[in-house]
Amino acid sequence: MNKSCCGILKESSIVGIGFCGENVSLYRTFPGWAKFSWGYHGDDGKVYDNGTGKDYGPNFGKGDTVGCGVNWQDEAFFFTLNGKFLGERCNLGLTNE
Repeated sequence: MNKSCCGILKESSIVGIGFCGENVSLYRTFPGWAKFSWGYHGDDGKVYDNGTGKDYGPNFGKGDTVGCGVNWQDEAFFFTLNGKFLGERCNLGLTNE
């Protein structure tokens, strides 16, 4: 996994930030909606993992700073919002690929 991504729907100004596998196409989609992709979406505050959304953090939008990272040792990913750590999600499943 070595690709970061950001999805923006211009019609509604919705933003999603995350990452995906090297061979994942995110054309016309958001991170976390495609298999082997993970993303945090600003419109609903959910984190999406291979197409499934789960409650995670607050909504975000214009003026917010969002970060994402991976804890390779624990195979977990995480996001930050305006400098605040929002917690880890331990479901990358990299050892099964």
